[in-house]
Amino acid sequence: MTDVFAERIERQLPELLVRARVGRSRKRLHRRDPESDEPRPACKHAQEDREYAFVSPAVYRGFLDERLCRNPGCFGGEQP
Repeated sequence: MTDVFAERIERQLPELLVRARVGRSRKRLHRRDPESDEPRPACKHAQEDREYAFVSPAVYRGFLDERLCRNPGCFGGEQP
């Protein structure tokens, strides 16, 4: 990821992201569902029976592009 691209991504990120607590899915970073008080993804993964946690994007600096969820509702565009 280029420095310019990384800076652009970081400027557009919310203060907190959401990730699964356990399993392979914990590597994927999601946008937070704005209608939920709990840490839930804004995409289709919210329907999965998993526990999620809030995380700071700063922890993933340098790895954001490969970890951001590309589903609609998260970082792949709007819900259809």
